[in-house]
Amino acid sequence: MALKKYKDYIVVFLFFGIPFFVESFIFFSDINWQYSYVPEARSTVKILELVITLFSFCVSYIYLSEFRKYFFVAWIFLFYMPMLLNLSAFRITGTLITDSFMQAIFNTDFSEAIACLKAHIMFIIVNVIILVSALFYKVKVRKNKRYGLYGVALFIFAFSMSEFFPIFKIVLESSRYFKDISAYKFYNEKHVPLTNIKISNNSKQVYVLVIGESVDRNHMGIYGYKRQTTPYFSAMKSNLFAFNNVEAVYSFTSEAVKAIFTLNINGYNHYTLINFFKDAGFKTFWFSNQGKSHVFENEVAHLGKSSDYFYSINNGNIGKQDKYDISLVDLLKNALKDKAQKKFIVLHMMGSHFPLWYRYPNKFAKFSSDKRMAKADSVTYTNSLYDDSILYTDYVLNEVIKELRKEGCISWMLYLSDHGQEIKSEEDCVWGSRKGRGTYEIPFVIWVSDEYRRKNGEFIARWNLSKAYLSDKTAYSLIDLARMKHDSVDSSKSIFYGDITDQ
Repeated sequence: MALKKYKDYIVVFLFFGIPFFVESFIFFSDINWQYSYVPEARSTVKILELVITLFSFCVSYIYLSEFRKYFFVAWIFLFYMPMLLNLSAFRITGTLITDSFMQAIFNTDFSEAIACLKAHIMFIIVNVIILVSALFYKVKVRKNKRYGLYGVALFIFAFSMSEFFPIFKIVLESSRYFKDISAYKFYNEKHVPLTNIKISNNSKQVYVLVIGESVDRNHMGIYGYKRQTTPYFSAMKSNLFAFNNVEAVYSFTSEAVKAIFTLNINGYNHYTLINFFKDAGFKTFWFSNQGKSHVFENEVAHLGKSSDYFYSINNGNIGKQDKYDISLVDLLKNALKDKAQKKFIVLHMMGSHFPLWYRYPNKFAKFSSDKRMAKADSVTYTNSLYDDSILYTDYVLNEVIKELRKEGCISWMLYLSDHGQEIKSEEDCVWGSRKGRGTYEIPFVIWVSDEYRRKNGEFIARWNLSKAYLSDKTAYSLIDLARMKHDSVDSSKSIFYGDITDQ
């Protein structure tokens, strides 16, 4: 009888307590690394704030029946949705919500979001059931407005005094994101050209930077992988250099690509590689197979559009797109026809972005050709799909090199990935864990033309292919690779700086 008397209280506390219970789990799972320097009393404060906030919210809901729909909406947006974001961040990165994670949320287009939802359909169904059940559960009307108002006052006090609820972190990191976007856009538009850039050669030069997507170098044959996923790269000897100790600094595309292009010029962190090449007299091109600019336009979009010529071939509709990365080569061919003597061209690939079966034509399904594998061993099958995407990337990069060879001038191609990818099941790989080494160990492969090698033989002889290096310094390496210098550019950040070859 006692349970029946308090049934409404128990059910309401269970429904509305879900995000609080999950937040407690995340907090204690994460506490070792984030709060190791804080006294243990902090944990007690956290639990006390959660309990008081939950209790006062439920009391308000029970005793202010005419406002229940507003409480329900507040619960969804203040607690439930932020909890889901925090849980996603914790599952993917192993940490709580960060600015990088919020960038990934803002920069995810509709097609990518749908792919994620499809891969986690059971998780979505469970949450929908919880929300619908909480919405339609009938709570007996209790007429005691005084208790309700006490509950509201206590809730406002407890909630506003807490720093642990993820909604505060979301607002803070979102604010930082939009401020960074504004600053990035402002400084790009108000760019003051650098002068006195030293260029070692003024003859015809064509330099191509290819940015891959979600490629773990440990799945590439050129790096010793058990499958021959890079037959074209492996066949190249004299003019190809695979650096084997380069790591990405971020696990999300927007932040990773921005880091690749950013230079620190006299303490100013918004100067970009695109601007440097333009200031050095190069005509710049950016061709992308990534999705179109989204509602929340990101730094990658601004980077591309800061080039002299920008074009995106991706229509952003997963399942309807017919543009493979080879289409970037067609755009490259057109750029090479341009009359400019010095060109810097960026090709931003879709690479090995999930869903993998949209990344290459059927004739490249070499390792995943046996469809029975999909049911028998989903992890092996996913690995096979991933390996096929890298096999196709190797083919596309070979076509890029073919076009550069035809130019017969000083040229190079640098290929690196924005970040890697841990390969597990299909579900885990869409938005799965990004904590292991495969997430950060990326390819960094350079091809140079015969003309470039003849001009820069001594420079190449110094290269150390085993040098430890982080991708956020790539811009300095590209300037060095183009044999350019400027007094404000720290050449010691180049991967080629002061080393002896280890080939």
